[in-house]
Amino acid sequence: VQLTANHDTTIYNVLPSDVSNGHGEYIVAGGATGLAATRRGLVSFDVVSAGIPVGSTIVDAVFSMNLAESIGGASSVGVHKVLKAWGEAGSDATGNEFEGAAAQQFDATWHFSMFNGTAWSNAGGDFSAASASVSVDAFGIYEWIGGGLIDDVQEWLDDSSLNYGWLIHGSEAIENVKGFTSRDSSNVVLRPTLEITYEEPVVPTIVEGRKFFDRNAAGIRLSTSV
Repeated sequence: VQLTANHDTTIYNVLPSDVSNGHGEYIVAGGATGLAATRRGLVSFDVVSAGIPVGSTIVDAVFSMNLAESIGGASSVGVHKVLKAWGEAGSDATGNEFEGAAAQQFDATWHFSMFNGTAWSNAGGDFSAASASVSVDAFGIYEWIGGGLIDDVQEWLDDSSLNYGWLIHGSEAIENVKGFTSRDSSNVVLRPTLEITYEEPVVPTIVEGRKFFDRNAAGIRLSTSV
């Protein structure tokens, strides 16, 4: 099955205001240029909506994004499982969207998972170690794959309450910023996608006649002695 992102945004490390990009054309990651010292993307997929049977085993997971804006050369971009619910509202940055726009209520920002009511436990987002990383350079579509992503998707399938998506983390120590096409882009083909391959749970074969000892399928219940 292939899913399109159901939420995405960017959080920006810029003081004193809270900025975001919930309705922007790009998901931005990277740092050390312009007003915002650091940017991190957020993206999630509604795994439950894929209709994967309960008890299935995730065999493969491929997360894809299209690089559309860039400053600097090659950069390692990692995806990290997010540990807290976050919001996407109507903030909409301009231009290449590297600087963000004023946060609206429920937008995720650098300090708030949902502006301006719920704060992150750690400024810049609460997330695990990288589930996968890819070197990003030339414009085009990139894929993140591997066991870390498989484990994340399996967890979200088994317990949807833990599905807060991924944080997109680029190079932050140098001047290097990457902008990926978001789910709000008019180009549907280039929006973030998650392709999931799974195996359905094995259903045991029902032996004829086990129920009511009906060995000949006549619909007549035989005595236990027979």
